[in-house]
Amino acid sequence: YRLFPEVRFPTFAEDAARAAEKLLAVAPAHGLPQRFVAMGHSAGGHTAAALALDPRYLEAVGVDPVRRAGLIALSAPVYIDPQEYDTTRPVFAPVAREPALGRPVLHVSADDPPAYVVHGAEDGTVYPINSRKLAEALQAAGVSATLSLRAEEGHVGPLVALSHPFENESDPLAGRLADWVRGLQPAVTSGATAARTRSGT
Repeated sequence: YRLFPEVRFPTFAEDAARAAEKLLAVAPAHGLPQRFVAMGHSAGGHTAAALALDPRYLEAVGVDPVRRAGLIALSAPVYIDPQEYDTTRPVFAPVAREPALGRPVLHVSADDPPAYVVHGAEDGTVYPINSRKLAEALQAAGVSATLSLRAEEGHVGPLVALSHPFENESDPLAGRLADWVRGLQPAVTSGATAARTRSGT
């Protein structure tokens, strides 16, 4: 997706939705299910959360939100109000009159996909309260949410932990995330099927 200052929010999420649409279109040719897990770190985690929690972006490109299989958010600023900070206010200027659009946590609903939320406990760039609030909101809505606050890690710690040379053998984040993705529910073919599944019919 394109970055600031070339574009501003919500273009990041719109770009991600178009990428998801392209991915889903070619998935059958590669024997893959037509579902996806949105994953990102920091600003990328915000974009992933916007895509996974606010269905309007997928709907705008003709993708059924049921295609969202999961969300993995690493060190993501999903709770703060970007209008309150000098560094983020220009990035979110297009939604200044609708600040809730820039806060993915405010779009949580019972229809959201499962989430795995990771944050360095010592993160001084994006505070861990962002991940805690996201996990709490999802759980309150009845959505499965796993929260991992990693001791002695800062902002880039979770990202570095995914890199093989720096993987912590006693707490292998990459392996945990891979196992979590493998454990997600199998693909649903349509919104109608999903509705029948939820209602038990």
